[in-house]
Amino acid sequence: GPHQYPLLRNAWTMLASAYWHGLHGGQYLSFLTVPLWLAAEAAAEAALQDYFGVPLERLGGWKGSVLRGTQWFLKMRAFEYLSMGFVLRGAAATLRFWASVHFCLHLLPL
Repeated sequence: GPHQYPLLRNAWTMLASAYWHGLHGGQYLSFLTVPLWLAAEAAAEAALQDYFGVPLERLGGWKGSVLRGTQWFLKMRAFEYLSMGFVLRGAAATLRFWASVHFCLHLLPL
């Protein structure tokens, strides 16, 4: 994909990965949610860099530790949430699960 559109490049990569892993609707749903999280993470890191004047990975002290810990915590929760597409495999079952938790980890990055 075009270099100036990282979201589009990520979406194409995730679509190819979903195909590679098998033709299961839940996996496609999970893989195609990854670009949303990548875009949200990039936006959050850019906002924090603007606010603190340094990239998150170079921010020291307790603030840097708390922010990096929060980033790690959210990333792990996203992996758990998205892994349901692999566990359940079917699109209907995956959507049913996500609906049961009110699509919380689709809404959070938005």
